[in-house]
Amino acid sequence: MFRRLLVLACAVLLAGCYDTRSEHPIGTTAGLKPDKSLVGIWKDDYWRQDTGDTIHIFVSGDSEMTAVWIEAPAGKFGSFHPYRIATAKLGNNRFINVTEEPHKADDKAPVQYQPALYTLRNDGRTFTLYTADDEKVAKAIETGAIRGIVEKHTEKHSDGTPYIEYDKVVITAAPTELDAFMAKPEAADLFRVYMVFKKIE
Repeated sequence: MFRRLLVLACAVLLAGCYDTRSEHPIGTTAGLKPDKSLVGIWKDDYWRQDTGDTIHIFVSGDSEMTAVWIEAPAGKFGSFHPYRIATAKLGNNRFINVTEEPHKADDKAPVQYQPALYTLRNDGRTFTLYTADDEKVAKAIETGAIRGIVEKHTEKHSDGTPYIEYDKVVITAAPTELDAFMAKPEAADLFRVYMVFKKIE
């Protein structure tokens, strides 16, 4: 989910990651509303500087926005990938909740949200996106800092050294508990830099 906009990180940053989910969006107690400073066209300035890929973000409802990743490789077929995003601010932390676009009404699978944190710098023209670190979130769940579910198993690298692979990391905390936790300054430590975007329009 959100591999190109939010979580290409699994393939690039971490072997065998799950992508942390939440049963509820972050920020409902503060109010989910579009952050209009994200509106515009952004270019990846972190991983894929040599491509024509862009992200188009626009307001699509009273409480949500749409982000469309457009891949336009030179001389090849292009593609686009739409996602629904909802933003909120808790304390000094700014969050984006991501879901696939759209979730069908007859889909029996429950909606889950992929949480991310973001910052804006350089007069709002540099947008840094931080994805949840599965290992750190799992530790927060296992130590009782926040309610959730963790399923994992041990794998081995080619040299025989073991590593943990997460099969499931889901935050199950109710909205009030979730927001109280994410409003803490230390909640930002659960996220790591994924991509940096520069505004082009």
